[in-house]
Amino acid sequence: MTVRNNVTPNEILDLHTHLFNARYLPLGRIIADRMGKDESKLADLVAALLWQVTGSTSGLITEEASSEKLASRDTESYIDLIWRVTKFELTALAPTELPENKSLTQKDWRAKAVIESTLGTIIDALDEIDYADEGIASKELIDAPLLAKQKMTENSLSLKFNLWEKAVKRALHAISKLCKDIEDGSNFIEFLWTMLHSEEALFKKLENSYGKYKAKMHFVHYMMDMENAYKQPAKVYYSFLPRQLEEMAKLKRSNSEKIVGFSAFDPRRENWKDIADTSLASGFSGFKFYPAMGYLPFGDKQPYVQNRINDFFQYCIDRNKPIFVHCTPVGFETKEQYGLNTHPKLWGNVLQKFPELRLCFGHAGGGKAERTSSSGKKEYYGWTAQTKAQWDDPDNFARIVASLCAQYKNVYCEVAYITELLEGEKRISYFLANIERARGENSTYDLMHKMAYGSDWDMPSMVDNTLRYLEVFLDIFNRPEYASYRDRFFSETAYEFLGR
Repeated sequence: MTVRNNVTPNEILDLHTHLFNARYLPLGRIIADRMGKDESKLADLVAALLWQVTGSTSGLITEEASSEKLASRDTESYIDLIWRVTKFELTALAPTELPENKSLTQKDWRAKAVIESTLGTIIDALDEIDYADEGIASKELIDAPLLAKQKMTENSLSLKFNLWEKAVKRALHAISKLCKDIEDGSNFIEFLWTMLHSEEALFKKLENSYGKYKAKMHFVHYMMDMENAYKQPAKVYYSFLPRQLEEMAKLKRSNSEKIVGFSAFDPRRENWKDIADTSLASGFSGFKFYPAMGYLPFGDKQPYVQNRINDFFQYCIDRNKPIFVHCTPVGFETKEQYGLNTHPKLWGNVLQKFPELRLCFGHAGGGKAERTSSSGKKEYYGWTAQTKAQWDDPDNFARIVASLCAQYKNVYCEVAYITELLEGEKRISYFLANIERARGENSTYDLMHKMAYGSDWDMPSMVDNTLRYLEVFLDIFNRPEYASYRDRFFSETAYEFLGR
């Protein structure tokens, strides 16, 4: 996109990014959930494999993180990349450098160190997976016969690597077929690939995704606390307290001029206050609140959960700390589909009780979405509602968010991941018409003083389109009617939300 007038602000603050990797996530449960299961041996083993290779120093990751080129690939390419990083990590496990062609017998002491490693053992277990039990026919996968039953014509480490490659790729092909993609149709295997980057590599990849604008960029990143979101006990590689907080605090210290960090809150943790206190002492600026993980901000059925939430809100008010909340009808939710827990009408009730709460609605209510329930399909029109009737729909998240922003002094919103805006001027015209509808209502505060830029970077559709997405908004704020709000939108509103 060519930005009209090509005037850019001196600073751009992306108010919505994520810099955690696979080791922060209950990855086995996330994968199983995408398969429609509570648990899965395949999911747990693939998660264990990915945890082992996360943070790899392989040039495949470090060079990509340093590149400004968009790296959109197909599923097959991402599967190959994950195997190549796995191979790099396997080779690095040898006590001395392996011959280039790996022409060693499997009994050689160097080969045994690789074969008997944790990573090698995980891949051997993947080779034993019964894919019929996982819900997929062998004929749908590459190298369908179980590899363990194939006759080995030689007992070489080279052959072992070949068999490992087939086992890993077959498992990832199964995951790609069994798992639902991200809600907007983005590639789930690409998401897994992104999650293999180290925290520093993720930050470098984020920064470079903004191309020629990267020198102007600053970022707010959010943690997620997902261990209690699933029916079955969920394992993470890093414990939330202290390891996840320590690693993210370290990232903040090494990039203190560029990033602001938010911790995460989950009311099902009895020690939530210890986590919050440690987070603030470690330099985090606020908290992410994600109701789609299975709790409500208002009216939760569990009294102890609601009491903790109310105590948390008061905790943040007393310390003047901001809360960032996911707010779209869909999102990164479990198969139980608690996405509507994010409904902004619930926050209307919260704000009546806690009017001083410093709150930002992530995605500003979002774009168009559709949900299916027992009562049928329902459309949520969002910021790309095409008519006044659609905008006025009583369940239009975007309209309700705009109303709350206009009513409460400390309530804001940001526009991340409204991907329809990438489709062209027609969608943008709907968005702008709805902004004017919102501004035309009687209000205490102008919406243009409450809305900020964000991307939701690390989701595939944004990783591949970061620069394009930014330029949609640079173009909007180069239009005469919005130019005076340019600095407000791209940084000042975000800093006001942050309390800076």
